[in-house]
Amino acid sequence: MDLATRKVLAEFATGKGSSQVFFSPDGTRLALSRRLGRGHAVELWDWRSHRRLWQTSTRMPLTVAFSPDGRRLAVGGPDQRILDTAGGKLIGEPFGGDAAATGDQVWFTRSGKILVVHDSRGRITRWDTATRRGIGMPTRDVFAGSASYSPTEDLIAFAQGEGHVLLFDPISGSSLGRSADTGGGLASGTGDLKSVAFTSDGTQVLAVNGHGTINRFPAAAQAVAEAVCARAGGALTPQEWAAHIPSLPFREVCPSPDDRSAP
Repeated sequence: MDLATRKVLAEFATGKGSSQVFFSPDGTRLALSRRLGRGHAVELWDWRSHRRLWQTSTRMPLTVAFSPDGRRLAVGGPDQRILDTAGGKLIGEPFGGDAAATGDQVWFTRSGKILVVHDSRGRITRWDTATRRGIGMPTRDVFAGSASYSPTEDLIAFAQGEGHVLLFDPISGSSLGRSADTGGGLASGTGDLKSVAFTSDGTQVLAVNGHGTINRFPAAAQAVAEAVCARAGGALTPQEWAAHIPSLPFREVCPSPDDRSAP
């Protein structure tokens, strides 16, 4: 569908149980994760010609992500796999296997050199796509019902309980802190956000709560700094910084009182 005109561009049957659909970076192909008999499959389609390019069977419904150049498709699950989008062939061996967790969401960084995996145990693990080795220690206890990758920079937003959104830098592996309540926590037990998404310019995150209300907050580095300064009423001390943004080293981001009072 053309989002501007609401015109249906193509409609075709892919079979029952299509659970997830992902566009390739150039918009010409669709990757599907769907049920296939008693198992599941990942498929790649040319949506303009209504033609399936290839299909590979899997044991369970999986999430997928295209590399920035569209030549690779990462498949998350009990282990991580990278496929060649030209024919669906496995590139190298599966890696990062964990019988106690599944990769619920996967993303390539903009360089294509790092694969970020958020699993069912609330861990965010970064993998070097060349060596298939983990980078640093996993970030733990990130439980989220929805997540979104910024279209303009390497930044991931995770929707968490009671109306909070966590921003994560996949390059450094650092949490950039949680937003103030975005409107999800209007009443006890109803605070979970249903979905988050970045605006097209990547400067803001939109969050939808259980009441259908859409709230937004800044995501670009400078905008986040300005919002923190405004809420704090001035510059943060090193102690305040450590309390609110413990994963990042202290730096001056707010104008001093003298700067704010200057003409």
